[in-house]
Amino acid sequence: MSETNPWFAVVDAEVGGLASRALTISAGLRCEEVERLFTKDPSLGSLIVRGANGAPLLIDRVSFLNAMLGQIGYGRPLYHHRPNIELVDPSATFSVPARYPATVAYEGLLKRPAAHRFRDLVVEYPNGEFGILPAALLIEQVAKVSAAEALRDALTGLANRTCILDSISRELTRETRRHPLGLLFIDLDRFKVVNDGLGHAAGDQLLTIVANRISSCLGLDDLVGRLGGDEFAVVLDISDVGVRNSAATYAERIRHALAEPVQIGGQDVFVSASIGIASASPGESPSTLIRRGDIAMYQAKRRGGGHYFFEESDDEAASQRLDIEAWLRRALTDSTLDIHYQPIVATPGGALVGFEALVRGHHPAMGLLAPGQFLPIAEEIGVLPAIDRHVLAGALRAVAGWRAVAKVPPFVTVNVSAASLHDDSLLTIVPRALEQHAVPASALILEVTESAMLQNPKQAASVLHALQKMEVRIAIDDFGTGHSSLTQLTVFRPDVLKIDRSFVSRLRNSERDREVVALVLALARVMQAYTVAEGIEEPEQAALLASMGCDSGQGYLFAAPFTAERALDAVVRMGEGANSFWSLAARRRAA
Repeated sequence: MSETNPWFAVVDAEVGGLASRALTISAGLRCEEVERLFTKDPSLGSLIVRGANGAPLLIDRVSFLNAMLGQIGYGRPLYHHRPNIELVDPSATFSVPARYPATVAYEGLLKRPAAHRFRDLVVEYPNGEFGILPAALLIEQVAKVSAAEALRDALTGLANRTCILDSISRELTRETRRHPLGLLFIDLDRFKVVNDGLGHAAGDQLLTIVANRISSCLGLDDLVGRLGGDEFAVVLDISDVGVRNSAATYAERIRHALAEPVQIGGQDVFVSASIGIASASPGESPSTLIRRGDIAMYQAKRRGGGHYFFEESDDEAASQRLDIEAWLRRALTDSTLDIHYQPIVATPGGALVGFEALVRGHHPAMGLLAPGQFLPIAEEIGVLPAIDRHVLAGALRAVAGWRAVAKVPPFVTVNVSAASLHDDSLLTIVPRALEQHAVPASALILEVTESAMLQNPKQAASVLHALQKMEVRIAIDDFGTGHSSLTQLTVFRPDVLKIDRSFVSRLRNSERDREVVALVLALARVMQAYTVAEGIEEPEQAALLASMGCDSGQGYLFAAPFTAERALDAVVRMGEGANSFWSLAARRRAA
């Protein structure tokens, strides 16, 4: 040692008969001191920067990457104001592998010209001794570590997507393979709710716990990995005869393990999973197996969770789904989704009092699509709020036309998805649309379902009350099919209750359903809420509802949903029936 200092040490070493001198410094050394040392001793050829964890990093005396030092956690980064040789690929990352504690760990090759490459590096061992490491060996060691880390998921430590695909490819092309390869495609249900509600750190913690629980359910020969987001995969090397039974056993074992509550941030978090089960024969591609598992997982999710085995017929359904998804995105971009209107009529009397705006789609090949054919897909891909905005704008445009031709124009009801309800932007979208079309807020009723409100009751109540202050009316759609309590009803304070069609359809033949409807109507009277019965198809149903005191109804008995043009014609011909709604609304406001 030729010089000592609390901040640095100069090391002499013999390398291939030539003297090599290096300087080890702490990350707290100021850049001015580094400059002074180099000026004082031009024989110094390199720096060894030591971080807080004791790991050394060798840097050329002329240039080093200040930004990289900050990224890899070596305390306060050093700085050199005249860099002229780039040593490290700036896109590379840095790690200090525990299995090579004595090495300098660059992940990226030194990029100096061949004649000036480092041949040997000075390293500091954990015991404080210094030694010489050939640069070629360093690069080889780092390459091995990098290759291993490239196949691992950084968050969970499981195999990543690349590793899974490589393993599947290797197994399906193995000459000795004679039976199919199994796959469990696992997707967490409602993970986004946890991630958004508790924060991304909680979401990461949950994913790590899920990874450990899945791993604990498997054998030593099974590969588990994270495909990305909240999707996991398990590759099962099981016999042809046992594929279905064994895969189902594994799937249920995993679902049971995941059903146990998880403690995050002092509260219990419950998670479930939808699992698609698929297999591929020798010679088939990894992408085929992954695609089949993905399709099966979506089928499981559509059925409310659990597991589902891929069937060949699912391929056609998946292709159709992709076709509908592509069409839906184009339709939203081009604003070509149709809006139909179903009349709401007074009971008794049958006078027109309003319309429900219903979205419809016309696919170029499939023709007219019912909402059930594309709205679930819209929810999966996150475009329901865009559909809500499209329908709201179209419905208010129609109301503006009705107001031009009717003395007492009908109201319009527009469905609001859970995604829109729990987004504060709804409170700016609605008044802006009303102003744009010059429609009073009292002409608009927004329909929400019980299940949508109960996803986040506090947020829902806040948004709904703010809308009611604007004089927008709020309706609970499909009332009686959800899980809202009387307490929650008093919190939400709906203006309208829409009785679900399931009760109406059984009204004539079921004493129990008549009692349920009577209770709903009595509750509505106490709450001073307007009532609409859905799905009326028979005159006897309409007469019975009228005798029970239901304010209005809709259904195929009166009319199927029709176009905006036909709705306008109906408004032109309407009488004064709309007064039944407005007079009740006026009484409520006066009260």
